[in-house]
Amino acid sequence: MPDRASSAAIARHGDQEQADGEAVYDLLADTRPVTALDRRVDRLGRYVGVLFLVAVAISFYEIVMRYAFNAPTIWVHETVIALVAVCYAFGGAFALARDSHIRIGLIRAVAGPRVRKILNVVNAAMALVFAAALGWAAYLMTRKAWISPAGELSLDRSGSAWNPPLPAMIKAGLLVCLVLMGVQALLHLVHWLRDSMGREH
Repeated sequence: MPDRASSAAIARHGDQEQADGEAVYDLLADTRPVTALDRRVDRLGRYVGVLFLVAVAISFYEIVMRYAFNAPTIWVHETVIALVAVCYAFGGAFALARDSHIRIGLIRAVAGPRVRKILNVVNAAMALVFAAALGWAAYLMTRKAWISPAGELSLDRSGSAWNPPLPAMIKAGLLVCLVLMGVQALLHLVHWLRDSMGREH
């Protein structure tokens, strides 16, 4: 039978494991979707991800048509670029919703709850500035891609044999995704400011 000292050591080890688990849970508690918009973006991301599969499928179709039937298409290459571009553009909002952007985990791990809350506020503010700056640039690109110098609606086209207006569509999609990221970042900033002030009182 274990002596009293061994039993005490085992109990202390169990208490330490529980404390470590609670610390990890507390560390991750503020890295989950924090707004209703985040949860909707997270759900939408599962459907947007299907576009990657569509891109793979039509790429395979192009390979078969080109090398098996000597009948290459004129639309697959540009369509794949557009689909993947939409996925990448939406990826920023999706990562923000899941709080999956690159961070220095060691700093958060050693920081106390108060410092982590400050980091959350700073991160949200920086994300908002980033989205606003890129959003403005995307707006200028989109306006140029959709409106001619004469002020008329004129969509940029690829200039290929197919010549679709995909460049204009991609730029508009990028603008929409950056606006979405900006709204997410603003809601995050409001959330973490309220959370920080609430914990201080």
